[in-house]
Amino acid sequence: MTDEIDDAAARAHADIDGWVRHAQERAEASRRLADQVEALRETEVTRDRAISVTVDAAGRLVDLQLRGPAMDFTPADLAAAIMRAVKKASGRAGEKTARMAAGVWGEDSQVTERIRRAYAPGQDAGGGQARPERRPGAAPRRGGLIDPTGSLGSFGQDGGRRDGRGSEGGW
Repeated sequence: MTDEIDDAAARAHADIDGWVRHAQERAEASRRLADQVEALRETEVTRDRAISVTVDAAGRLVDLQLRGPAMDFTPADLAAAIMRAVKKASGRAGEKTARMAAGVWGEDSQVTERIRRAYAPGQDAGGGQARPERRPGAAPRRGGLIDPTGSLGSFGQDGGRRDGRGSEGGW
């Protein structure tokens, strides 16, 4: 009888040790996943290479690059093109985040499903990326909404800045 109790106790200890080891492995995998999600960046560049956006895993814009041709877009079209690029990059970032979670927690786990819902991209009614319209007959401009330092400014029709920093710099 004592041997049976000792065997049962040994099995219970082995089970507990296995559960603890499994929990520690999951905790380490979760830490690695958190680090990977934190480092995840996804970039979308428009076909004409005028606009490049980079988002983090949550779809937050972390970088925006506008090249010369972007200055020929109308303001509404520039904004729409940026938003489409952010949406595409965000969708890919969300998909990658969900795949990483599935690798740690399993495809059908509740954690993976919550991450999949939290990082799911919004659906675009059109489903495609329309090319932004440029102003008819517009020649490439010098300067524009972004100064040489990369700062956004607000400009009046007369070209004067309205952000309180004046218009010096000759751009």
